[in-house]
Amino acid sequence: MASDPTTGTLYWAHPGAVNMSRANYTVHQSRDGGLTWELLNRVYEHGAGYSDVHVLHTDAGEPYLGALFQRTLYEAGAEGGGYNLAFARVPLK
Repeated sequence: MASDPTTGTLYWAHPGAVNMSRANYTVHQSRDGGLTWELLNRVYEHGAGYSDVHVLHTDAGEPYLGALFQRTLYEAGAEGGGYNLAFARVPLK
């Protein structure tokens, strides 16, 4: 979870699958302190685990959410399917 101190918006990044799997890594946003949440973006449709997000800015000052997350690789023969880290830039406009 991250917040933008300039707007007060909260961002929650998590596996968004409704079937209790770790798939469909998504970001939701709340503009009312966490009372309600709306989908901002789907970042990765496959398996994803632990993550960290931060509000960052481009050189031109445009905000985006930087998301670093554990991505499931589903590699045959690798215990648990295998994982690596992925980074995604989620526009905040």
